[in-house]
Amino acid sequence: MADSRIIKGENSVATPAIYRSSIIRGRAYLFTLFTALFLHSDILHLIFNMWMLLIFGRNVECSLGHVRFVVFMLRAVSVGSCSISPLIRNPSWPCVEASGALAGVMGAYIAVHPLNKIKVWVVFVLEIPAYLIICHWFVLQYILGFLTLKTDALGGGIPFWNYLGGFAAGIVIV
Repeated sequence: MADSRIIKGENSVATPAIYRSSIIRGRAYLFTLFTALFLHSDILHLIFNMWMLLIFGRNVECSLGHVRFVVFMLRAVSVGSCSISPLIRNPSWPCVEASGALAGVMGAYIAVHPLNKIKVWVVFVLEIPAYLIICHWFVLQYILGFLTLKTDALGGGIPFWNYLGGFAAGIVIV
C-alpha cells in the first residue's frame, strides 16, 4: 500500500519501494535493488518473465549452481538499475526492474549455451539456435532504447536501457 509520506508526481504511481529507490539514498537504496527484482508492472509481465526464466534460467542455474545463480541475479538487477538511473528524468516514475535481471539471464545464456536450440511454435515447431533469438531480442531493445531517448515517457515506461544493462552484466559476470 502507498505510504502517506509519499509525494506523488504528475501521472505517476508511487509505492513505498519506488519512493525509497528514487528519493532515499544509502542503505534503503541497496535494499530496493533487491526488491526491484520482484517488481512487475502487471500479471502479463509476470507470466512472460516466468516463461522466459523457465526457458533460459534453468540452464544458467544448472551451470552456476543455486547460490551463485541467486548472487548472479542480484548483480544483474543492480547493473540494470544503474544503467537506467541516469535516464530517468522524473524521480517519481515507477522503476520496474525485474526484466533487467531476466535480461542478465539471457546474456548469461548466450555466453554459456549459444548453440542450444530453442523450440519456437509458429504454425509448426521450429528449432532455432539461442544466439539468433537472443541477438534479435538485443537488437530490438537497442533500437527501441535509442528511439525513446528523446521522449519524456521513456517508451511508455519500458526501461529498454535496463534490459541492455542487465544483458551486458549477464555476459560479463558469467
